[in-house]
Amino acid sequence: MDVIRLTTEYVMELMHLHKPIESIDENFTLYDLFVMIHVLEDSYPGISAIFGMPRFDKFWEQVCLDRDDDSDDIEYLELYWCVNYNTIVTPMTEEEKAEWQKHHNYPNSILKGENNYWDDIKEGELSNLMDFHGIGDHSEEDIKQWPEHADHKCGYGIEFTSVNNLKHLPIVISEEVSFFQPFLKEGTELSRTGFILKRSPSLWTFITSIFWELTFCGFTPQEVASKSDDLAKSCEDAKNAMNKLDGLSREELDNMTDYEIELFLEDKEEKNDDN
Repeated sequence: MDVIRLTTEYVMELMHLHKPIESIDENFTLYDLFVMIHVLEDSYPGISAIFGMPRFDKFWEQVCLDRDDDSDDIEYLELYWCVNYNTIVTPMTEEEKAEWQKHHNYPNSILKGENNYWDDIKEGELSNLMDFHGIGDHSEEDIKQWPEHADHKCGYGIEFTSVNNLKHLPIVISEEVSFFQPFLKEGTELSRTGFILKRSPSLWTFITSIFWELTFCGFTPQEVASKSDDLAKSCEDAKNAMNKLDGLSREELDNMTDYEIELFLEDKEEKNDDN
């Protein structure tokens, strides 16, 4: 078997980790992935650590729980490639251009008159790991603000969502790698633009990308929940601080240093305590 067709009947073997996933069954859910790894853990205890989830047992306990959130905002889970590159134009010196071209032997077709489209090349990175998020409709609040998005789907962060509330969702692989045109200096001609690159993830990439996102905020569900509580508290503190600044105009805020704002908030807090 040179490629993997991921179905609920698929039995994972370690020798398959490097093989690309040709297709994934539309009914293959996050729970099916956990079951697949749980079976592997029986034969190779602790193997999940190589996928970025050293405490798989804790997440397995959670994924086996019933759902306690019946929200249907997310329709499915998506793995997608993300190219990271610098869009800021930093012109090369003539010496840098000559040195760069020594190591990048592109054909003369990229040269057009005096325009060398590789003068200020944008260098990017494509990780072996994919990004992972939920996909669903925009919220009613979003649609009110941006009605043009009413017929489009949007992404949802899932790093703070308990896996038992995600386990029923099917996983979709988006093989297309998106590239965005970089910012160019005014007057630059760019006629050689778009292309579509597709890349099938290996089985290792598939598993590790998902586990990486699920453990991004902690290696156990308890750590994730604690980080979520800390973030909620920080947001509440920030909201309270902003409410206390309501008495200041935009101009006054812009002219105050961080230290002056901190003193203002402390003074207001003391006055509130006195009252």
